[in-house]
Amino acid sequence: MLLYLVRHGETDPGNPAHPLTENGKHNIEIISSFFKRVKVEAEEIWSSPLLRAKQTANILAQQLAIKEIVDKEILNPEQPVAPVIRELNKTDGRIIIVGHLPLLQQIISSLLTETEDKEFIKFEPGTAAFLELGQHGWQLVWLVSPQALA
Repeated sequence: MLLYLVRHGETDPGNPAHPLTENGKHNIEIISSFFKRVKVEAEEIWSSPLLRAKQTANILAQQLAIKEIVDKEILNPEQPVAPVIRELNKTDGRIIIVGHLPLLQQIISSLLTETEDKEFIKFEPGTAAFLELGQHGWQLVWLVSPQALA
């Protein structure tokens, strides 16, 4: 299984809906271009139903020609990580998850260390991580931020 985790882009904290800022949209376009360059292919995108995640998922889907975006309530920011891990364990494909902190850090921690409370990755807005399930468990293949690519 191949798993890509993307934190939504920068948001407007002054707006209660927290939409992406122009800079946030630009940063997700940078990540999308990187995904195309390294030939990321995914069957679907799982997204939190919150506006900022949906906007991020839509940019990725458009750039990568992914037809299916699935809103998942289990990806809301304060949801427990266990339901996400259970859902991933039922899947054997290539998935992009678009979400929020602290959940994205907890997913990575759970997959790599089997405990959700290790926050050892700095997940700035627009950051993407690629994990692969191999013979000996999950491995972090790469982690990239829009700032590193600009």
